[in-house]
Amino acid sequence: MVAKSLTLITAEEVDRSLREFVKDQGAAKVLVYADDWGNLHAVVASDRFNNEPETARQELVWTFLKKRVQPKELSRLYRVHALTPSEYDACYEKTVSSTGEVEILDLKRLNKGMPNESNGP
Repeated sequence: MVAKSLTLITAEEVDRSLREFVKDQGAAKVLVYADDWGNLHAVVASDRFNNEPETARQELVWTFLKKRVQPKELSRLYRVHALTPSEYDACYEKTVSSTGEVEILDLKRLNKGMPNESNGP
């Protein structure tokens, strides 16, 4: 008997799906990154989350993703930070380099300053 290999979602697939989720949201932002162990983390900032409690934001994002990706594949996506634009701005530092403006994510500020996010589906 040959065991089936598990296909895990890629950062590009998560990014594409989340961009679809916020495509009509104006100045929405999406960032997907991998940690040292290969787990994916996503930051989604959208006006769609204004006036929504954190649990409702998480439900919106995970429901959307589960409709497009098999739950077993989503197991690589460890955390989603669903932020309002003002929360996003509070977690990023803008600097100017010789090639233009660069946004730097402050993970400590993101993890300490935001409500607890769901860890996976």
